[in-house]
Amino acid sequence: LDTLLQENISKKNCLEDYYSNSDFQIGVEMMHCLTWMPEEYVELAWKHVILEYFEEEVFAEDSDDEISDDGVSDDDSLHGEEENKTKDKHENVKKFLKYFQDTWVGNTDEDGEYHSPTFPISMWNNTENVKEDTYTTNNKVEAWNGSWNGTVGRRNSLWFIIESLHAEDALTQTRYGEFLSGDNEDPNPTRTAESEHKYQQIKKAISNFEKKTSSNEFNGHIVWRYLHRLRKLL
Repeated sequence: LDTLLQENISKKNCLEDYYSNSDFQIGVEMMHCLTWMPEEYVELAWKHVILEYFEEEVFAEDSDDEISDDGVSDDDSLHGEEENKTKDKHENVKKFLKYFQDTWVGNTDEDGEYHSPTFPISMWNNTENVKEDTYTTNNKVEAWNGSWNGTVGRRNSLWFIIESLHAEDALTQTRYGEFLSGDNEDPNPTRTAESEHKYQQIKKAISNFEKKTSSNEFNGHIVWRYLHRLRKLL
């Protein structure tokens, strides 16, 4: 989810604003943290915590910057230019937020009808996987893909690709034999330990959140604190 968020920040022309605005960065991090928000709270957290945060911190902050300290507008020409630039930035950010809502969260309209996202929440939400110790990521797949592209490249002959696949298969067989014999070693034990620690901290945070929300009543303050706790674990 984090990788797709970053890609769409760029596609929606929000990259400059993202890197220059720490509030924008915090908002995106909270969006990423919905990965570990219990499914029944995802839409509520999105609508009543994250979207409100963007309205109060990201959009409002830019509007405040247009007025000088004494409450008097800046030079008309400069002010008009800055105002147009701010409007463009806001429109781009709103397009990014709409993309996220339509693609990952969905929306309940004023008539109470829920419009499903492109990808159901159950497809990308990892809360239950963490609780049941079946949590996985595609980091290893992405690492292999990056290594493979670096070896083969985008443009190469069919025969070279076949030879590379044979070499990859031989290496995999060797590593599998080492695993069965117990001779394999973790190439990065420190990273493995850090990942396990992070996983256990996320699991603990989920457990604590569910205890605090056992009444099934939405509490924006509790959700806010939970999202910021997860942010620190990213």
